[in-house]
Amino acid sequence: MNSNEFFGTLIDRLPASSLLYRCCRRYVNRYDAQNNADMRGNGELRWLREVLPACTTVFDVGANAGEWAAFALQINPKLDIHCFEPSAATFRLLEARKLPGNVSLNRQGLGASRGEAALYVSTEAAGSNSTHRRTGLDVVQTQTRGFRLIRWMRIVSAAR
Repeated sequence: MNSNEFFGTLIDRLPASSLLYRCCRRYVNRYDAQNNADMRGNGELRWLREVLPACTTVFDVGANAGEWAAFALQINPKLDIHCFEPSAATFRLLEARKLPGNVSLNRQGLGASRGEAALYVSTEAAGSNSTHRRTGLDVVQTQTRGFRLIRWMRIVSAAR
């Protein structure tokens, strides 16, 4: 019996367990580097500290409630930030944050073409809500009504 057959037989004999399922799903997500929104653990924080000081304009696509924009402004307060958030409920949270005037808020998505797109929502204002259906996350609802997707153009990053 090879290892694939052995593990297949072993898994077939395990009882159905939601706890085991959640543990396995979490392990697979970590292994595949999926659904990790922790900026300290996924490398994003280190990268932002290296790159943002030399930037003048950034796009926060899927801005959620503005946490990333607020953090980016701590690194570089002079940034012009364009926040895009298609969810109406989450956009209200973004507006309530009262970000400074160098931050533009857009209640729409940003994509390769104009039109409408599905927004997969696990919980309202979750950072994992996306137009990309993520593996391993339960989708509570799919929003399409009132979600506008605008076409983006190629953006060239240039240091000051």
